[in-house]
Amino acid sequence: MVEPIGPEVYLAIANVAQRAMHKYKDKRHYKQQEKLAKLNSEILSWRTGSSISGSSLGDLFAQNGLELGDDGSVQWSVDNPALPRNWSKARKGYDLGLLIFLNFFMSTMSNAGTPASSYALKEFRICRTVGLLGFTTLYLIGLALGHLVFSPFSETFGRKRLYIASAFLFSVFCIPVAATPHIAAVFICRFIAGFVSAIPRVTGSSSIRDLLGAESEGCSWVVFLSSLTANLGIVAGPVFGSQVAAALNWRWIFYLAAIITSALGLLLFTTSESQYRLLLDRKIALLQSLRPDLELHSHPRPLEPDFHTFIQPLTLLSSEPIVYLTSLTSAFAFGLLYLLPVALPLIYAFSPITFTQQVSLLLFLFAALGLLLNILTRFYERHVARRHHGTKRLFTPEKKLFGFVLAAPLLAVSLWWFAWTVPPLRAGVPWAASSTSLLLLGFAVGEFDIVLTQYLRDSYTSHSWGVGNSMTFLQALFGGVFPIFTTPLYTNMNHNLSTSILAIIATIFCIIPVIFLMFGKKLRGMSKFARESLGREELEAMEKVKEEKKRKSEEKREKRMEDNRAYAAAVASMGMDVEQLAVYPIW
Repeated sequence: MVEPIGPEVYLAIANVAQRAMHKYKDKRHYKQQEKLAKLNSEILSWRTGSSISGSSLGDLFAQNGLELGDDGSVQWSVDNPALPRNWSKARKGYDLGLLIFLNFFMSTMSNAGTPASSYALKEFRICRTVGLLGFTTLYLIGLALGHLVFSPFSETFGRKRLYIASAFLFSVFCIPVAATPHIAAVFICRFIAGFVSAIPRVTGSSSIRDLLGAESEGCSWVVFLSSLTANLGIVAGPVFGSQVAAALNWRWIFYLAAIITSALGLLLFTTSESQYRLLLDRKIALLQSLRPDLELHSHPRPLEPDFHTFIQPLTLLSSEPIVYLTSLTSAFAFGLLYLLPVALPLIYAFSPITFTQQVSLLLFLFAALGLLLNILTRFYERHVARRHHGTKRLFTPEKKLFGFVLAAPLLAVSLWWFAWTVPPLRAGVPWAASSTSLLLLGFAVGEFDIVLTQYLRDSYTSHSWGVGNSMTFLQALFGGVFPIFTTPLYTNMNHNLSTSILAIIATIFCIIPVIFLMFGKKLRGMSKFARESLGREELEAMEKVKEEKKRKSEEKREKRMEDNRAYAAAVASMGMDVEQLAVYPIW
């Protein structure tokens, strides 16, 4: 075993990092001073009169790549090179590459705590469940809370600051986990690390849209790549953790995490802020500092986070059937990626071939191969979208559910397949017969995450970030809860029956795609948040149906009243009073 590195090594690394940081800040300050001096000289050249004419104001905007909107607000010019989507491909690729890798590695560390907990049991003198609670569950609970907190702040404070803070704070709180002799420190630091790791996952898609444009095809592919690499990181986490723990020491999992994320934090200083509203406000503030007589403002301004902003994902989750069903289905599939690293060593311990923990977790890589198959579904969806683009038919969100319709039964099939090809009931079956089923499971989990997220964004266009955080919140919550129940489930019950319970739940979830295909449009029409996703023709058709139902109800009421009047007239013609009869009509 390799002993943990000493404090003198950390001191040397910190000194090198500090020198690099000071050098970068000096260089950046020099460039900012150059830009400010250039802009100051340009504006001073316009100060030849006591007032600004319309032409000079237009020249000022044109020189800085700005234009005045119809409502009087200052906007970016479409061809302004300072606009993030007009940056060079190298600039975009570098920034997005760092962001995607940061998200990938933090996803890896979310599941690397599972094997680390098994190696740390003797040192901390704790049971398996407590170890999983500290190393995995609390991390994911922190991640779930982070999804609720950090999303609004990226619109106010920008994205770059949050990414840098996330990387360095993650690094800082990995070190105590690696060095502490107390399990309580693990609990606290893993929770905080999970909390800050939500930043790249929550704001990553916003950065991609800033750089590539929300409607571009390249944006959809990069969003898919970001989601794919994050899911691959979750699958790679147990493999990374078990191999490092076996070769070195379980503490080195977190030492390496601290080193890698601190290096990423330094590299993130070389990226550029992509929040275009924040960049525009900075540009306007700079102009106004040099020209106090100008009254300029941008529109819309970033919204200040409030309490309603933070609880909106929970509100949507509890009040919207579409949000609840999609989030619950995706969260169950997502939780399996955290359950299986706990279950696989228990299951294959009964195999005829002796499987150590690190070998049994290597079988989990079959799920990674399944995740890569999601690329085929994306090509098919692009083909369908292009075919619909040339027609006049409305491409509704329900028509984009092909991947979900395919993945729901495949998830159930994979779990049934796995349940009845593993020991002890099928102890003589080769390991490849059972582990191959994980390929289908990985494909299904990836499709659930990608397709259902897109379905929510298409259904709730103006509340897309809220519904997206509703799903990721529940995913992280299920991912944290599943591992702590896995050991009791697979220890106290036959492994085949334990997995069959999961297969039964997955089979029940197969009805969700049917509900969306048959009633999705109706559910969107009933929601005050999703109603705007309906096209004009759909809204008119729903209004006609509503008016027709109202008309039929009025006709029935009028007919009933007419029958009652005829009944009363017939009774009166016989010289009797209606109230004296034993049988009364329905008024």
